[in-house]
Amino acid sequence: MELEHKIATIVVDMQDFFLNKFTDEKRNALIQNQLKVIDCCITQKIPLIFLEYKNRGMTTSLLMKTVKDNSYDVEIIVKNSNGGFTDTKLDESLKE
Repeated sequence: MELEHKIATIVVDMQDFFLNKFTDEKRNALIQNQLKVIDCCITQKIPLIFLEYKNRGMTTSLLMKTVKDNSYDVEIIVKNSNGGFTDTKLDESLKE
């Protein structure tokens, strides 16, 4: 089995609701680091999942723009609680 079929990257709660709790400097650093991870996923064709907390908005626009600009398929999974595996299809998606 090829490497890209054994790994995936999950970006968790990178929504403005959560990011706005940080200083501008910290928030920008977090976003820039996530952009590096996303770029690696795109380059290496690693499956990418955005895990979002329900009713807290979408993953921040800079991350969404990056995947859209690269026409990269990202799966968005919405969670209703703190646990990403509780009442979501995350486990099923990772098994695929």
